[in-house]
Amino acid sequence: MAITYGPYYGTAVNGRQLAVTIIVDQDVASNTSTVREITQLISSNGSAAYSDQMLITNTINGAYTVWWQGYASYGAGTHTITDSYRVISHDANGNANATVVTGIQDTTGSFALSVTVTTLTLPNIPRGTTPSISGGGGFTTGAASTISLPRADSSYTHDVSYTFGSQSGTIVTGAGVSASWTPPHSLLTEIPNSATGTVDITVVTKQGATVIGSKKVGFTLAAGASVVPVVSAVAWTDQNPTVASAVGAFVQGMSLIKGAVTAAGAQGSAIVSKALTIAGAPVTESQVWQPTSSGAVVASGTATDSRGRSGSKAQNFTVLAYAPPTLAEPLVRRATSALGTVGDGEWLRLDLTAAVQSLKPAGVEKNALKLKVETKPSSGGAWTTRNNETHTGLSYNNTAVMVAGGNVFPLAQSFDVRITITDNLGQSATFIRSVGTGGASLDIAGTGTGHGKLWERGGIDVAGKGYFTDDVLVNDVALSKVGHTHAGTDVPAATTAARGTVPLASQAEADAGTDTAKAMTPKSVRDRGYAPWAMAAGALTTSTSGAIAVTLPASRFTQQPRVVAEVVDHPNVCVTHTRAVSATSFSLSAYTIGGGIVAAACHWQAVQMTSSSGSG
Repeated sequence: MAITYGPYYGTAVNGRQLAVTIIVDQDVASNTSTVREITQLISSNGSAAYSDQMLITNTINGAYTVWWQGYASYGAGTHTITDSYRVISHDANGNANATVVTGIQDTTGSFALSVTVTTLTLPNIPRGTTPSISGGGGFTTGAASTISLPRADSSYTHDVSYTFGSQSGTIVTGAGVSASWTPPHSLLTEIPNSATGTVDITVVTKQGATVIGSKKVGFTLAAGASVVPVVSAVAWTDQNPTVASAVGAFVQGMSLIKGAVTAAGAQGSAIVSKALTIAGAPVTESQVWQPTSSGAVVASGTATDSRGRSGSKAQNFTVLAYAPPTLAEPLVRRATSALGTVGDGEWLRLDLTAAVQSLKPAGVEKNALKLKVETKPSSGGAWTTRNNETHTGLSYNNTAVMVAGGNVFPLAQSFDVRITITDNLGQSATFIRSVGTGGASLDIAGTGTGHGKLWERGGIDVAGKGYFTDDVLVNDVALSKVGHTHAGTDVPAATTAARGTVPLASQAEADAGTDTAKAMTPKSVRDRGYAPWAMAAGALTTSTSGAIAVTLPASRFTQQPRVVAEVVDHPNVCVTHTRAVSATSFSLSAYTIGGGIVAAACHWQAVQMTSSSGSG
């Protein structure tokens, strides 16, 4: 389409004036403009004839398009005196200017007319196509995007390529108005520490085999959502060697579970951190987690790479239910034969009710009930191991068990019997019971008498209860029965300064706390104050090389106590960790909040609330 500029008028001289009109016609394919200049003489003072030579000139961009000299005669009116053109080439970007100068004069100098046209900026001829992304934005690896190619001429085609860091390649050749590109994830190896970069898209515009132009535009390239670290494994191991060896599965209250994450970066990234989650709580690879309940535990591992991307893997595990061994108060009696017939004999029979926890990972039982029986004379001496065996089942249900060794328990001697139940995790329960001599209505010895038993000690050695229908004198103090309590007329009420007799308060009266006259037994005091059945305390300094073993006072605890510990002097905030707690020992270590094991001064306290349970 032609574009017209002007007319441009020169200065009028003697009724004559020049007018110049410029018409530009562009050839997009050849990247040229044809600049046509039309000069007209406008005369208003009648006919004029010139005998002298006329000089008419016209230049476009400094080059003559008209140079004429000779005789001319122009009358009144408008006369076209030149109509010339010049083809101007545009630069590689389609830009060009045009300056047109035209003039007329006679050699006699009667008049001179000229027009100087200000330099024109010719319309740009679109060359290389500038690419854009349909919908805006940038590219994402692994996702298709449409590259828009708004070409200037329908005959144009495009070769499209990319450059990203050291990688480059061809997207398409001979494309028309658009091209589709899915950036490969492998490009991200150029930016291992970032999730975004700049990719250069180059479009070479052609007409046939002729290159019209080339444009390069940078766009954002982002890592696809799927480009995250790959967590190939999350491994959970038990740091309690006893549980790991004996059971091969995690056990409630006993296992010390530690996790490890195996992960690799994606497309050149590096793993910078790892984390674990157990039952919704975060832990590090250096920390251990002790389960307090049983069942399925939701757990996972996560890795974060140098791009700030994270990948995870769920790896749940199961915890077996566990409780320490239980041992009800056993019955220890004499027997008349190895068959266990109860009577005054020199064999000993136990009636046991005890159990250990079933531990069956993958349906295979991994626990066992181990029975140990030891005896010694009640008068003193060392313990002798009699039974040391593994039961065929996991419980005794009021089961008769003979003390090994045969008829080696003389009727004339009392014996202490220690019964210990232990499981495969080393947890145990113990009772000590005594069995007296053989029975006798009356046994007269040289220094005393036995009533209901053979005499062993004192002036009167009684088995069973003693019943009296009259007062009983003890150290010349008379005791008599008054109602359901004992209040001797010769024995005053007890005071803080003197012994005496008073009625005992019931547990309800002890709980009420309003009576001022009745006495309380140690048991009622303990029950009323919820006092522990057994306690122990101590101090130690932990080690950076592992847990410190603590041995509890011998025979003080019959069940696994509840152990608490605290750090009392350390510059950092620390937490303590107890493990492998039993009735005889436990292990203690200290860690900073960051998970590092430290040496720190600690105080600990162990408490057993009842004779058969740590809690209560």
